[in-house]
Amino acid sequence: MTADSAKPSNVVCEDGVCHIDWSKKKTPASASTPDAAAAAVDETIKKNKIVIYSKTYCPYCDKAKALLKSKGKDFELIELDSVANGEAMHAHLKQLTNQTSVPNIFIGGKHVGGCSDLIELADSGKLTEMLA
Repeated sequence: MTADSAKPSNVVCEDGVCHIDWSKKKTPASASTPDAAAAAVDETIKKNKIVIYSKTYCPYCDKAKALLKSKGKDFELIELDSVANGEAMHAHLKQLTNQTSVPNIFIGGKHVGGCSDLIELADSGKLTEMLA
């Protein structure tokens, strides 16, 4: 089984990013879900030095997690396809960062982008500074 066959039908992965095609959304979220999800996202980013919002089937997420692990850094990992309100959290992240793809990475409360952005920071030496 390939990684593509395990991903949900509304997920598109190309050119180094995975994103959800929201037009294929099956069930509407309840009215209170977005507020609770937004609060959870904001609180998680505030309380943790490093946060990765990820999907379990995303190869770019795996690459970003491996890079941070190779730096010996612990991080808070939120697998959006495995948590309650994951779709609502992802929607809030899109509003917060204007990024629709995962991974969605925060360091020191600052949004740094996705996998390619993290790799760029590592290659330039800036990631080491940010993690110090």
